[in-house]
Amino acid sequence: DEHHGKGFVERREHFLAALRTSSARQTAQPARPAMMPRPTTAVGTFLRIVTVNDVYSLENYPRLATAVQIARESAAAHDCVVTSHLNGDFLSPCMLTALDGGQAMAEALNYAMVDYVCLGNHEFDDGDANLAEFLEALKQTGCGTAVLAARTR
Repeated sequence: DEHHGKGFVERREHFLAALRTSSARQTAQPARPAMMPRPTTAVGTFLRIVTVNDVYSLENYPRLATAVQIARESAAAHDCVVTSHLNGDFLSPCMLTALDGGQAMAEALNYAMVDYVCLGNHEFDDGDANLAEFLEALKQTGCGTAVLAARTR
C-alpha cells in the first residue's frame, strides 16, 4: 500500500467499509431466502453447486456469501456436498481493481467463501503480468479459493 499513496489507502478502506456495511444491512433483513429443496431425482449424496459469474461490484459479495452459507447449512439435511464457484470476469472492469490490483476482490472471495474461481477473458484485460501479480498476491492473503485456468493463446 505504501507505493499507492494515502489517497489509495483511504479509497480502499472506504470500499471495504462499504462491503461490511452492505453485509450488515443484508444480515439485518428479516426475510431470509429459503433453502433449496433436495432434488426429487437425487439418489444418495449429490453435488450442489452455487455458481456466479461477472461479479464486478463488491456490494454483490454479501448476497453470494448468504447463498453459500444457506446451501452449506442445509447440506447435511439434504445429504449433499456444496461447492461455490465464480466462473470468470471478476477482476475487470471493477474500478477498485484498477486502484488496488485486486486486493479487495481477494478479500471479497474469502468473505463470500468462494471455493473455486475460473479465469475469464476480462482477467487478462490488464495484461498477463498484472494477472500473475494478482494471483501471487492471492496466495499471500491466505485466500482459500482455488484458481482454475484454461491454457489460452
